[in-house]
Amino acid sequence: MADSKSGFDLVWDRLPHLSWYQFRITAVGGVASLAGGFMSMYPVFAQYTPPYRCTSAFDHLGLADKFSFDEIFELSTDTQSCQNFDSSQDGGCFHCNFSNETVAGCDSSSFDSLKACLVKDAQEKSEWVACESYEYDRSLRENVTNLMFDKGEPWETAVPQFTLHCGMEWFDSLSTAMGLFGLLLGAFISGIYTVSRNLKYKNSQSQSQ
Repeated sequence: MADSKSGFDLVWDRLPHLSWYQFRITAVGGVASLAGGFMSMYPVFAQYTPPYRCTSAFDHLGLADKFSFDEIFELSTDTQSCQNFDSSQDGGCFHCNFSNETVAGCDSSSFDSLKACLVKDAQEKSEWVACESYEYDRSLRENVTNLMFDKGEPWETAVPQFTLHCGMEWFDSLSTAMGLFGLLLGAFISGIYTVSRNLKYKNSQSQSQ
């Protein structure tokens, strides 16, 4: 009794041998899968939003190196006596703009002494305003820098790179939606191309016979 082929050997016998046409079709599918893989990873890594706060006098005076990110955030936002203070506004997007002179005149030997100095009198001389620039908490991966673009600079995602927060969150979501729409459009075009090439291949095979 002759040996009967099974499994992939049987499939390979029934299918035509790999041709340039089949290779192109496989390559198109491979590129689509590769793009889909990147799209799956993008929201996890590129769209991560690190904690953020306004750049303030504490940064200008070098106190951000002495105190933690959360402590500076508290000093600049826990300010109910600040002019035009609005508790409904996100503290990461607004802050009490203490002047450099006001902060420099306080005892900054400890967090408690600095906070005690920036009380009602200091707050009433300052105003609750929107951020002009931002600082980000990169403690999630300390001392890590960019590998390619802006090499050597502190790591960034799309959010701090393009300031996609404080009213710009919609653009962050739109970028993901547009990527998925691009995959849909690409699948539609690839399907048309595959069908048209397949019909031409079949016609050429029938004519050669």
